[in-house]
Amino acid sequence: MTIKSSLYFMFNGINSQDMGILNVNVSQGMYEEPFLASRTIHEVKIRGNDKPYYQYTELSPIEFSVSFALQDSFDQTKLRQIARWLNVSYFCPLVFSDDPDKIYFAMPVNDSSLIHTGTNGYINLKFRTNAPYAYSPSYTQTYDFSSNVAGGTLFQFTNNGDLSVFPKLYIQKVGDGDISIFNYSNGGIEFKFTGLLNGENLFVDSTRQYISTDQNNLYRYSNFNNNWLELLYGVNNLNVVGNCKLKFVWEYRILQ
Repeated sequence: MTIKSSLYFMFNGINSQDMGILNVNVSQGMYEEPFLASRTIHEVKIRGNDKPYYQYTELSPIEFSVSFALQDSFDQTKLRQIARWLNVSYFCPLVFSDDPDKIYFAMPVNDSSLIHTGTNGYINLKFRTNAPYAYSPSYTQTYDFSSNVAGGTLFQFTNNGDLSVFPKLYIQKVGDGDISIFNYSNGGIEFKFTGLLNGENLFVDSTRQYISTDQNNLYRYSNFNNNWLELLYGVNNLNVVGNCKLKFVWEYRILQ
């Protein structure tokens, strides 16, 4: 299921059907669209050595071109309505009908054109996304470890995306003390907070590396071991040590 095989799409909360627009392929033959995001290899060369030294790979946000046909004849009022809809200055959710669980955050870029006969036609434009991948809808899972045993409780998290998940965590501490989450599928790395208070509520955004607490005048970065929770592709075997209630909030990252 791909972008160009979809007949309809939703952009910034508005369905293309409500705007009288269809997603069409105006070229002959098979569809063509991006498969993986563009990437650039950064490396350095040293005089006298023919082999460059690899530093890192930089991924670019996805870009793709689309054509939208107007189902009925149009006038200036209709064209202005469509222009207002597409003329955004921030990344908006973009979902195509053949794959409604794949969400791009995109905006039109570069040149756009209206190909027409005077009253009928189609629009060509290019979208640029905010990332080298798409996202799934947001998911939430809660766990109650209020009566946790000393050695912790094992459970599994299955990452159905294509890349690692860095979830948002809502932690409510039960009793004073520490909280640890071990990921035995990622080398046993320990995510740990020490010295939390009974009833304290923590929010941890592992993607933005942000921590907040509902306790006044407390900052919990110094209580954290700086191992942000990473959930690898596939099954993650986790162990929670300490008494608490947890809520995971996440989106999968999708390459195709």
